[in-house]
Amino acid sequence: MRRTTLLAASCALLLLPTPGAAQRSADQARLVISVGLGQTLGGKNLWSVGAQPLQVYPGRIDTIAVQRAFRTTFNIDFSATYFPTPNLGFNAGATLLGLGTADACATGGSDTGGPVSDSTIYLCNQLDRGERSATSGVLSAGVVYRIAPHNKLYPYVRANAGLAISQQSFIRLRGTYADDSEKNIYNDPEPANTQPYFGFGGGIVAVLGGGYQFRFEVRDNWVRIPTVTGSTAGFTGGEPPTKTTGRHLVSVVAAFDVVLERKRGRRY
Repeated sequence: MRRTTLLAASCALLLLPTPGAAQRSADQARLVISVGLGQTLGGKNLWSVGAQPLQVYPGRIDTIAVQRAFRTTFNIDFSATYFPTPNLGFNAGATLLGLGTADACATGGSDTGGPVSDSTIYLCNQLDRGERSATSGVLSAGVVYRIAPHNKLYPYVRANAGLAISQQSFIRLRGTYADDSEKNIYNDPEPANTQPYFGFGGGIVAVLGGGYQFRFEVRDNWVRIPTVTGSTAGFTGGEPPTKTTGRHLVSVVAAFDVVLERKRGRRY
């Protein structure tokens, strides 16, 4: 009887988890510095003018249709986030938000009743599919809410507000003729502008260990951008009618996080 009791006690001790074998949840990051690369997805129309008069020479007017749309552009993202609680954190960051554009042009008609001139065709071909680089500097702050941060893979959502600062013109439009002379179609004397910015996003964090994390995020960027609303009254070379409108631009970000402070995961 004594031998049976000792054997049962030994088996029970073997089944108890030892400190080295106990499971442990992932460490929870409290202070995180992040660097990310991403892209603003293009394809959205910025502005279009269906019939822009173009003076070929005195007494001859052609028309062209011009359009400007956003194209896919790279982004760079820097941020710092502090989590005073396991789920809710506060974020501040700077983003180089790519706002590159691509132009399109199609010839219309002529006031003579015939086709447009060869010079207009050449100019329109030069404008068509022309690409322009543009980057806005965004300074923002906001909140981050993470779900089940004790897991090694967990989701989060975020909301930011700030300012978008741009030096590039979204209005100016220029082309060239066959003799390399320049044609100024739309002028923009004051391209620099500062506008409000709002960002809403969500993503997944993968805890890599050793104080590092990988993060993938999809973000909706709301920015206000100057747009052309109609043709110039004096043919070309003037300032067109404009207005500033809000645009939603979707971007994707892949980021590498460095955890400067963390809360140790619990054993269970």
